[in-house]
Amino acid sequence: MIRAGWHLINPGVRFCLVALAALFLASCTTTTIDQYRQGDTGIEGHESVVILGRRQGAAYETREEFVECVGDRMGNGRDGVNIVPEQLFVDALFPWFEPRTAPMRSDDLEQLMAQPLVPEKISEFGIRYIVWLDGETQRTNEMGSI
Repeated sequence: MIRAGWHLINPGVRFCLVALAALFLASCTTTTIDQYRQGDTGIEGHESVVILGRRQGAAYETREEFVECVGDRMGNGRDGVNIVPEQLFVDALFPWFEPRTAPMRSDDLEQLMAQPLVPEKISEFGIRYIVWLDGETQRTNEMGSI
């Protein structure tokens, strides 16, 4: 019996196989939901939701792609809601939602809403809910074999 080893496969074919495997592995995502409550939102057609990623400096931040993905899912479909893009919201409410100044707890948000311009801007966007996503990306061994 003759066996073909990995080293006997044409380098071009080997590269394509590795690239294909990397593509499939890169598209795998696991999401853990720590808290989940479902109920009627009572959100009207003119009201919006803004989804913000938790950012605490360069060392800890929720990936923008994840925030956008959640927003896309919430905005699509028959019962989709109006989603305000995160960066548009953060820019409009500068400096209150920048990583170093964004409220970390609901008590902090209450204090922030006491600022004269913040409720006004939120009202301009028609925001009914502010959703914070908190998460991190964990990379495992990126080497693999077929």
